[in-house]
Amino acid sequence: MGKPFCPEGGRYMLDAHKPPSYFDVAPKLYEAHPPPGSYDAKGAVEFKAVGQVVYRYESATSSETKEMVAKAVGSADEVPGPGQYTLPDPRPLAPPPALKGRTLPYSMPHPYAYNCAPDHTRSFLEPVRRRNNADKIFGNGWRQGAARRQGEKKSEPAKLEELPEGVGDEKAEEDGIVQWRSGGFSLLKSRSAGAVRAPEIDSEILEGVGKFYPPLAQAHQRCNSQFLPMSSRRTESVRTRGASEEHQRLGQGKWKLSKVLQGIETATSAALEPLDVDKLKQNAMKGLRDKAINRMKLQGVSKDQQEVILEEMDALLRERSERAKASGQDESQELIDSEEAALMTPSECCGGIKNIDWLISLRHSRVKGSGVRQVSACMSTLVCSISGTAPEHPVFSPKTGQIYEKRLIEKQIADTGRCPVTKEELQQEDLCEMKVNKVVKPRPASATSIPGMLTMLQSEWDALMSETYELKTNLDTTRKQLSHALYQHDAACRVIARLLRERDAARAQVAQLQDQLSNSMPTKGGVAQEEGETGLTAQIIQKMEDLAKNLAKTRKQRNFPDLCPLDEVKRLQSVTSQSLHQSTAPGVLCVDVHKADANRVVTGGVDSQVVLFNAQKGKLAQKMVGHSKKVTSVKLHPDKDVILSASQDATAKVWTCSGTDWSSQYNCLHTVHKHSAEVTDVGIHPLGEYFLTSSLDKSWAIHDFATGKCVRHKQDLESAYNCMSFHPDGLILAGGTEDKAVVVWDVKEQATVANLPAEDAIQALTFSGNGYYLASGSRDGVVKLWDLRKPLNICTLKVEGGVNSLCFDATGQYLAVASSIVQVFNFATKTTLTESVALKDHRDAVMGLCWGPNAKTLATASMDQSMKIYAPK
Repeated sequence: MGKPFCPEGGRYMLDAHKPPSYFDVAPKLYEAHPPPGSYDAKGAVEFKAVGQVVYRYESATSSETKEMVAKAVGSADEVPGPGQYTLPDPRPLAPPPALKGRTLPYSMPHPYAYNCAPDHTRSFLEPVRRRNNADKIFGNGWRQGAARRQGEKKSEPAKLEELPEGVGDEKAEEDGIVQWRSGGFSLLKSRSAGAVRAPEIDSEILEGVGKFYPPLAQAHQRCNSQFLPMSSRRTESVRTRGASEEHQRLGQGKWKLSKVLQGIETATSAALEPLDVDKLKQNAMKGLRDKAINRMKLQGVSKDQQEVILEEMDALLRERSERAKASGQDESQELIDSEEAALMTPSECCGGIKNIDWLISLRHSRVKGSGVRQVSACMSTLVCSISGTAPEHPVFSPKTGQIYEKRLIEKQIADTGRCPVTKEELQQEDLCEMKVNKVVKPRPASATSIPGMLTMLQSEWDALMSETYELKTNLDTTRKQLSHALYQHDAACRVIARLLRERDAARAQVAQLQDQLSNSMPTKGGVAQEEGETGLTAQIIQKMEDLAKNLAKTRKQRNFPDLCPLDEVKRLQSVTSQSLHQSTAPGVLCVDVHKADANRVVTGGVDSQVVLFNAQKGKLAQKMVGHSKKVTSVKLHPDKDVILSASQDATAKVWTCSGTDWSSQYNCLHTVHKHSAEVTDVGIHPLGEYFLTSSLDKSWAIHDFATGKCVRHKQDLESAYNCMSFHPDGLILAGGTEDKAVVVWDVKEQATVANLPAEDAIQALTFSGNGYYLASGSRDGVVKLWDLRKPLNICTLKVEGGVNSLCFDATGQYLAVASSIVQVFNFATKTTLTESVALKDHRDAVMGLCWGPNAKTLATASMDQSMKIYAPK
């Protein structure tokens, strides 16, 4: 009964105990210690050897071995012998990858012989071979039938010539190919899959192997010629059937190689584009015409003559083409001729004739083209006999028949006195200068062929690229210089603008000084003071009276349909709050709103500035700087873009807009210096041509808007005036004094017509829009309403703190009072005022307020540095 057999290469222990070999112990030694290079990253290209069929068996006797081999391999008719499945290795796509480095100074046995020193002493191979002989496998080599077999005559080994074709000529195989060793044979493969069960073969194959193995071992210089197929060798098996993984991998490799070959053939066919002769002819003709046109432009040939020359060139080339076809010249030679013609000058293409008139006659007489072509060819192939290049200054020697470069032949004559080509005696007088085109340099011989032309074009392209680089560099430098120049220009413009502003400011100061000098008067002598005034003339008074009559007629007919109703007035809330003045001098003392445009708001502050605010955009429009102390009062002209301001510096200023838009820059037009103390208030006459100023110097004055001159200055009065305003009709004015009274003046006579007493100094007053009522506010917080028709005090109100400002709306329906808070009153009856709303948004005393058109808005100014605009919500 035979021993159990595993065709997959596994090992089954025999009955007899056998000590473990080196290859059984070595893998266990490295189970917990990975060999060097185990963690190395794989390369981009991984080479896998083609697997080979490997069989591994183990038996006790030779007969038993034959039976096992016949059972595993099969008969000779079904499966070929060993070596028949061996395929030639394909040429590698790249050289084998080199080891990254040896980390072990000593050698290692297979399959651990990597990253270590090579086994030059064969210290691992020899002991293994000695252990694989019969003594190591079978003990002492004697078994049943061994003596009988030794007595039998050994069969002669087959000669080397009797081996099958190709067996004896095989060279030593590398790793992965069939290996014949002394001690057995196997198909070795270090990296392969498991073996596959092969069909069974009979014992004739083993007999044939035993016959041919000794001469084959001798040819390979094996130390042992004995054939031991069952020796213990560490081998691996590889499947070779069509469904196996190794066979499919081999097919994939062949397919990849075929695709690579196909790609190479496609790229080669695409690179080797066929020559398009017609296209090259057209390019040559086009280049010839362009070059001829450029050369003729350089030579100064007229356009008519250029057309004649170009037509003659076309006719000449056509004749040459026809002659070439008639004489059997191929197209390639014709193409070369066209390329050579493209390198000629216009004079060369026309036979070297520079006379245009002769060329025109040549065109009509149709001289034979052969002569022209011959001269053209001679001119285009003019070469120096010494240097072999086209000469720049050619000379010809009739004695030798050679053409030379002038500087070269002169040097040869001075040195040797002979021609360097013909060795004939030659003198300076034997040379004849040739007339050539000095504008265009001669063309070298390399330019007479297509490769030469390509070389020249490449050189010209390189020169063009160098020139382009230089141009780009110069362009970048020029851009930087231009940027610097523009920067300097911008800086110069800024300096000029600043100087212009300073000049305008200086001019304005000069105008102010001139105006001040013109309005200045001596401190003594009333006659001199009166001479500085123009006075209220009859013409001015007539204008005022006419205006008053017109206003009195239309006052009763006025209707205000857009007036803000009382319910909305009660819902007034702050919609805008702005800090327009400097924080170093906090406080806004006065405010005014344009009578027709609620978006125009002007304020005056403690910082001596007048600020114009655009309520629609919610930002500051203009700042006017000119006063040296606090601004006490501001007014907007109802019909013009003019602002009037008064200050504690005893001056009043008229500001006019310099542009068409009201938010443009404002300049000081006039400065009033009539008062010697603080100017407390200003007012605008209904005519719009005159304005009023009041002062603490116990005087008031009327001035002309156009000239800035004083019309009438009323001074040396009984008391100082804290406030003053024109009546809506313009014929009377009222002023609040420090003597606790409101004084009403007649403008025409400049005399007092009424004196309205109060309990404290009057700080604010205002007329109603209908002209019937006058409201006054005193320092003790009392607001009195006066009926000017009587005149009588018809209503008295008490507010918190001192009254700082009062304002009736245009209709006279609402009265706003500024004290510590803002209070709005309305007429409940014709003689009674009731409070509508109290606005307490300001954190400090409210110094000024003003209604907008139709009482839709209310602007307030406070010492808390804010200006607020109220509107109903």
